[in-house]
This record gives sequence, structure tokens and C-alpha cells, in this order.
Amino acid sequence: LAGSVSILAGSYAVGWVGPASTLHDLTILEFLRNSRGAVIIGGVLMVAGTLALLFAWLTLGVSLLRRAGGRDRLSTAERREHERVRLVQVVTSAAVWAAPLVFTLPLFSRDMFAYVGQGRLMAAGLNPYSDGMASLPGWYGIGVDPLWADAQTPYGPVFVWLERVVVMATDALPTEVAVFAFRLLAVFGLAMLAYYAWRIARLRGLDEAAVLWIVAASPLVLMNFVVAGHNDSLMLGFIVGGVYYALRDRPVLG
Repeated sequence: LAGSVSILAGSYAVGWVGPASTLHDLTILEFLRNSRGAVIIGGVLMVAGTLALLFAWLTLGVSLLRRAGGRDRLSTAERREHERVRLVQVVTSAAVWAAPLVFTLPLFSRDMFAYVGQGRLMAAGLNPYSDGMASLPGWYGIGVDPLWADAQTPYGPVFVWLERVVVMATDALPTEVAVFAFRLLAVFGLAMLAYYAWRIARLRGLDEAAVLWIVAASPLVLMNFVVAGHNDSLMLGFIVGGVYYALRDRPVLG
């Protein structure tokens, strides 16, 4: 938790904010981002927090291995309770680590700003499969990476439709609200991925706690799907959900 809070604090000094963002009107944020000392401290906090999160994750993994060692000597009821405790430990840890990261400024990627830009393209009646971001007035002020200026969207029509829905629903609000909504979509995808991975582990008789340790609690997963808000989590969530239903002999739903 301390590592995640450290990343949260550091992000306000070094995380990405669009040039036209209303956050620039906040005096404290402008001080943090324009003071060389504050930026250095923010960077140190972010790196230290990431290392702490990695250490905590590895420590949790070692703890799970140790607890798994004595299972063979337990009765069926005791083993069931033992596994439940291990599972709760992993789920609680992943949730506690992820919670502060939901409120960080974007780090490691500016893709969430591209989602906003593509949603605005759709709302303006343009086609993101043929029109680049430069077709949109004020596109750079959103915070989109210039690499997207003349690039067509690589995303499928379902997510492009979601981009339009989010942008139109938050049209009267600051851009950061839309960015936060896209992060929540990514977190939803991660939750779905973790849920169906757990169901598959239970169905196949695998170590449920170990599976969730890799799928839900890994710092790599948290940085990609919570901090950076990548939409791949939705794709993975649906894929793993489809595999689960296929294993349950429900191929149409799968």
C-alpha cells in the first residue's frame, strides 16, 4: 500500500497532463510540475513505489509457496479453509495495491488521451479508420501523443463505439473525467480477467491463489491496466471469459 501511495504522490509531479488541461489552473499542481526539486522528488517517489510494489508482490508469492507446503497433512475441511485464506490474501492485496493507482495521473503511456481524441472524432462525425487525430481542432491540447496525428485507430469497432459513448457522456466536463472513465473501463476489464481466470483455475483444479497472484496482483498488470489504463484488459477479460464458458460446454456463449 505504501508503494502504491508513493506512486500516486509521485504521479502528480511527473504524470502526463494535456497542454489545455484545466488541472493547470490548480496552483499546487503547477508548483509541483514546474519546480525542479518537486519533479525530482516525484520521480524518486514513483520509482521507489514501483520497487516497493514489486518487493511486496514477490514476498506475497513466497508466502503463498510456504503456506502451500503443509496442505498434504490437512484434512479436507482444513485444506478448503487453508485455500480460502490464501485466496483472500491475494485478492485483498491486489485490491489494496490497485486502489490508490486508480487516482494517479497517467504514467508510462498516453493512450487514454488517444481514446478521448478518437471518441471526439466519432462525435464530430469523422471516421477514425480513415481520419487521423490532426483532423480534430485542438487535438494536441487534449494531451494526445503526436504519433497519433495522422494515424488511424488500430482498435475494433466495439471499443471505438465505447470511445464515442464515453466522450459524449462527459462532453460538458473536463477531459480528465473522460480519461478517468477510460481507466475505469480498463479496471473493469482487469476485474473480469481475474474473475474468469479464477473460475478456470477452480474448474481445472489449479492453485487458485497462485493464478490470481500472477493475473491480478502482478505490478506489470497493475501498471498496464490501472496506471496506464490500456484497453487490452477488456479484450483479455472477454477472451478468458470465452475460454471459461467453452470449458463449461457453452460454446455459443464462449
